[in-house]
Amino acid sequence: CTATYLVGWIFDTVEIMVVAHLLGVDMAWSDAFAMEAFISVARAFNTVVPGALGVQDFSVVGLFKLFGLPDELGLKYAIIRRGRDVVFAVLGWAFLYFDEATLRGFQKRLKDEAEEMDRNLPE
Repeated sequence: CTATYLVGWIFDTVEIMVVAHLLGVDMAWSDAFAMEAFISVARAFNTVVPGALGVQDFSVVGLFKLFGLPDELGLKYAIIRRGRDVVFAVLGWAFLYFDEATLRGFQKRLKDEAEEMDRNLPE
């Protein structure tokens, strides 16, 4: 679990650097890594707000300003990050809708595979 979380954190750090690069702003790896750390903390503190709507975005813009980067970059990154969250949420709902990520769907697949194996056994 820790390794998976670390890999996600590194991907988020790279995402910050890519967005900054595409928008014409140079950013050090250490700055992007520290910003991602603070963004994670801000999200954790705001579990009472559904989806951290507004709070996460304000935190991102504030962090970019704190690190001396343009406010516009922080706002653009906050919008891109929120868009990514929406894409992953839609993907998750699609998996649930098609029974790919439910216990019932998993049990059905196991049962179907077991029946298939029983039919293919030599007698």
